[in-house]
Amino acid sequence: MQGVTDKKTILLVEDEAVIAMNESAMLQKHGFQVVSAYNAEEAIEAVHQQSIALILMDIDLGKDRMDGTEAAERILSEYELPIVFLTSHTEKEMVNRVKGITRYGYVLKNSGEFVLIESITMAFELFQAYQALNTKHMELERVNDRLVQSDKSLSRSERQYRLLFENLTSAFALHEMIYDDSSPVGYSFITVNPAFEKLTGLKASEIIGRNIMEILPDTEPYWIETYARVVETGESISFENYAQEFDKYYEVLAFRPDKNQFAVIFNDITEIRQYNQKISESEERFSQIFHNSGVMIMICEAEDNRLVDVNESFLTQTGFSREEIIGTSLVDLGIITKSDHIKIKDLIADGKAQNVELEMKHKNGAKFWALYNGQIIHNSQGKQLLSIAYDITQCKKAEINVKETKDFYELILETVHDGIWVTDSRDIIIYVNGAMAEIAGVGKSALENRNVLKDFPDETNGIFKTFYDKAKASLQPESYKALVITPAGRKTVQKGWLFPLVKNGIFDGMVTTILDGTERKAFEINLQ
Repeated sequence: MQGVTDKKTILLVEDEAVIAMNESAMLQKHGFQVVSAYNAEEAIEAVHQQSIALILMDIDLGKDRMDGTEAAERILSEYELPIVFLTSHTEKEMVNRVKGITRYGYVLKNSGEFVLIESITMAFELFQAYQALNTKHMELERVNDRLVQSDKSLSRSERQYRLLFENLTSAFALHEMIYDDSSPVGYSFITVNPAFEKLTGLKASEIIGRNIMEILPDTEPYWIETYARVVETGESISFENYAQEFDKYYEVLAFRPDKNQFAVIFNDITEIRQYNQKISESEERFSQIFHNSGVMIMICEAEDNRLVDVNESFLTQTGFSREEIIGTSLVDLGIITKSDHIKIKDLIADGKAQNVELEMKHKNGAKFWALYNGQIIHNSQGKQLLSIAYDITQCKKAEINVKETKDFYELILETVHDGIWVTDSRDIIIYVNGAMAEIAGVGKSALENRNVLKDFPDETNGIFKTFYDKAKASLQPESYKALVITPAGRKTVQKGWLFPLVKNGIFDGMVTTILDGTERKAFEINLQ
């Protein structure tokens, strides 16, 4: 890839630092030098200070800040640079807005490394082609100006005209129209320049004075009819068209220099047309990604929340048809509740709604859970809300099952008379039941999140620590009986079991049961 990029410098404009780091690393991997900017102002300043070959521009650059499209317009007002937009926007209006600024590429985020690099490569090639075409346009304008001046003082400018004629990179040909009973049937060649010979492969010595229909008998009527209008009306025309006989697209300027004559200046734009076709195909692929995505995607009007567009996944998940959806709102259709709508609206007002769990409803009344993300976007249609929702119904059911199971076992643990506490792999107490708190004489909060071996005085865990360390080292259950002074200062006789938790053969915590035998021990002593 080094040979292709020749260490070209790309200005990466992205306000999300993590995304910027990932994209910068990917671009550097492909041999590009990368300059990063995190907002529009930094991007404009970077262009002023450094030699930039291409700009990879995010459209959304933060709330209440200049967006990527405005930054691009400002940069292009001063510099000629290829700008490839990188965005999550897929609506047609945003694509048209970007095309009105620059036509070097429009890449959806998460399209993948191959699509992004190919789009950048195509933008470089298209930029070079546009530069070449612009140069030819300037040459065309200069030629036209000189041709007009030659009418005024032909003898003085003849030599200059001939020099320009011979060195012009655009093809030039002067023709005379041929008629049959006042109907145009062809045209002959009066003169052509070297560029004409190069672009068409036709030699001047073989075509001068001959009819085009003798040279290229399959010439399409379109060309003869178009040039006949120039000759008959005297109006110059500029157009693009495909020439079947050469299998090329040409950009043509035709004008009438004299009666019954017309001149053409043209350039081969086949490569540019091919590049534009690739861009159109790329935009179509991006549109397919939007409509074929496996997650639900919605675009709404920001003011009244009317749905403007949704993808196929949304229609499948909700059971509605596109005709039923467009122009209505999620609340009107009963897909979400009014309270959830208000919650989302409040979050959007503060910036964006991120990872919001919503209970949604299918057209048939069946409910499902979705993880919702939404944010305001700005495009040619104004301010709109882009929303993405992931179906998390199965995850939610599993979560509910886990919670119910956890609640069930915690109920059991809170019911038993034995004290129970659990530590993690770092010996930190992560759970204490009610009986344990009662034995300790303090609240649960005084025991939890403390290191069982370090955060209690020796009279509390001095003897107990020996049993704990033994069970931890052997990874085998260990019974114990010890005299313990509780955190509340009460002397107790405690016994129970330590059960090591083992994960992949390594200590992962401890479950300890405690039975307070103080009263029983006192009773036995009294009996003696």
